[in-house]
This record gives sequence, structure tokens and C-alpha cells, in this order.
Amino acid sequence: MTLVNNLRQKLAESEPSAQRHDLQVADAESGSAVTLAIVQRDAMSCLALELCVRRAAPADQDIRQWAQRIAARVTSLLEPLQVLEIDSPRHQALLRSAAPAEHQESVTYFEVILDGTTSAVVRRYQATSLQANAGAAPRRTQVPFALTHEGLLKLVGDLLGV
Repeated sequence: MTLVNNLRQKLAESEPSAQRHDLQVADAESGSAVTLAIVQRDAMSCLALELCVRRAAPADQDIRQWAQRIAARVTSLLEPLQVLEIDSPRHQALLRSAAPAEHQESVTYFEVILDGTTSAVVRRYQATSLQANAGAAPRRTQVPFALTHEGLLKLVGDLLGV
């Protein structure tokens, strides 16, 4: 059974909750795992604060290739992702929403941080716009994001590269 299938089964078996909790699922065969920090969850969706996916390091892929593949494949988030920065010496990459969602005096966007070719962390942020902040650096706050269970499963599969 794959990590995505294990996650599907865990979501179906566990009770919905209005309490903040972590959901952890692993697949021993592939060495992959997912940890989801959940604010609340019902039978069809969840409000997540953070999604962390870990996988075994593939022999045929470097951090740049993984970042580009994620940017091209992930379609279950509100905005498409783009590769913003690759730090080759540190083996890290930063992806962000290509077109952040704009609100009256703020923007919201997704951020994905890759650590090597084994770990991806997805978070959503809200930042004050430059106009509202009088030209000062925008302040940002991590905010929860909503995903249907099917969207979550697709996102995990896309991050894993399956």
C-alpha cells in the first residue's frame, strides 16, 4: 500500500475533529511519511496549518529538478506554484504562489520549502500589502488553508512525485 493509500484509509477511519491535532501516516515499504497539522477536520475536508511530506531520496533527481517538477505538477492549491529560489550549497529550495491572492490590504500565498530531495513543507501566509504598510517590509503571519481530502491526497502524491 502506498503512502497516499495509507493516508486515504486513515482519513476514512478517523473521526472528524474540531480540535487541533496532528495526523501522521507512514509507508514503511517506500520510506515515505506525511505529517499534517490540522486545525479542524470534517468528513470531507480539513483546515491545515502545515503539511510535511518526507520521502526516500531518489537517485535520479536533484533539488532543482524536484522543485521544477512540483511547480509543474501541483494543481490542488488555490494558486499555482513557482520556483522562487534554489540554494544549491544548502540543498534547499523555496517555491511560492505564482500569483498571490489579493485582499483589501493583504495578500495570501502558499510557500513550499524543500530540504534536499527528501522533505517538503507546505504552509500558507498572509502578509500586509506594500501599500498598506507604507513601503515598509510586509509583515506575514502563517494562516490555515482548506483542502478537501481528495485535494490533500493529490497534493501529497504530487509532492512525492508519484
